[in-house]
Amino acid sequence: MPREKQSIESASYAKINLFLDIERIREDGYHDLSMVNAKISFHDTITCSLTTKPGIVLTCSDPDLPTDENNMAYQAAQRYCDQSRISKGVIIHIEKRIPKGAGLGGGSSDAATVLLSLNKLTYDQVSQAVLKEIAVGIGADVPFFLEPGLCVCSGVGDRVVSIHLAQNVKKPPLYGVLCSPDEEVSSKIAYNQWDELKVQKHSSARRLLNAMTMQDWGRIPNYLFNSFEQVVFKKYPVVKKAYKNFCKASPTPPRLTGSGSNLFSLHTSEAEAEEVSRKLREFDLKTNVFYMII
Repeated sequence: MPREKQSIESASYAKINLFLDIERIREDGYHDLSMVNAKISFHDTITCSLTTKPGIVLTCSDPDLPTDENNMAYQAAQRYCDQSRISKGVIIHIEKRIPKGAGLGGGSSDAATVLLSLNKLTYDQVSQAVLKEIAVGIGADVPFFLEPGLCVCSGVGDRVVSIHLAQNVKKPPLYGVLCSPDEEVSSKIAYNQWDELKVQKHSSARRLLNAMTMQDWGRIPNYLFNSFEQVVFKKYPVVKKAYKNFCKASPTPPRLTGSGSNLFSLHTSEAEAEEVSRKLREFDLKTNVFYMII
């Protein structure tokens, strides 16, 4: 076996939901979802190192986040070590940029990045199939972050199919603007509110997927959908106000990602995205310009 590498630094990308439909409540209390997810260039940075001293040490630039078993990245390291039976310890540092409670999948992405990093450090001691099993056990969104590019996700988010595009796709095909309202949304409350709706809005991802297949990127901003908007905008006034201001600032329709609180818009040019970001800052809103990873 080759000598193990000792350290690796990786980008841990955020995600946006281009499409999110809550299809139904399952018998186990969870929800079946239909989603089209995309990774974006906005990211945390994770450094993983192997050490001769057994155990897991996790540090984070955000002092409000846990650094023990309550952190998904720590859980990922713990489960990987149990599965691979490596004798070394693991040191992880997370340089945190992705806000929590924002619908951007930061915790899930960090967990997946730790799994991939540790597998690289140990020269693929664990198969991709086993990595996916570990990921499912950590959280429903984690398997998505093991895959490259755009994906269709179903079930509770754990069933993931990559969208394969032609190799001649110009990169990046779409730029975007993230808007971060100063309000955290509880996914549990959002799901409960949706369950109580008398009339629930649904949609189909067919037009969105067709536009992707045809590489008709300019049409994609018009085919975005998120079931959570019908409840989040009612329950969270700060998010709703940000959405209204976003509509004024952007020539393309903004959407919620996940259960929120972050909003985003998509654009075919970086210049347009930068202009929308500038307008949003005039409303005292936090923004980040990104590009979509395919």
